[in-house]
Amino acid sequence: MRAWAGLNIPPEATPEQVKAKQSPPSLRQKLEKVEKQTGIRDPRLDSVKIPEGFRYLWDLFRTVRGGASEGMSGARITWRDLEAYQDVTGISLDAFEVEAIMAMDEELRDYLAERRDGS
Repeated sequence: MRAWAGLNIPPEATPEQVKAKQSPPSLRQKLEKVEKQTGIRDPRLDSVKIPEGFRYLWDLFRTVRGGASEGMSGARITWRDLEAYQDVTGISLDAFEVEAIMAMDEELRDYLAERRDGS
């Protein structure tokens, strides 16, 4: 096995395997693993319920936010970020999707500001 970027990833690794090696598991992944091992479900796994049919908006928000110039840091998603997303992916966002992304972004920034201020 050849080391890839010092991560001991074989050259034939899938993108999912590479991503798993590059980033530590999320809290959700850790909690799901504990549930699988113990059979005890942590209430935090049920804390966010996305309405039926709107999961794609959450995934879209996370994709745009993760690819934005400031990432998940709390800096505002800009029109330029949305334009870049559409240019790169070839996916055209409609007005509802843009408004939903901007509203989710505002909520995230408010939440991060509260945490930062200790409120």
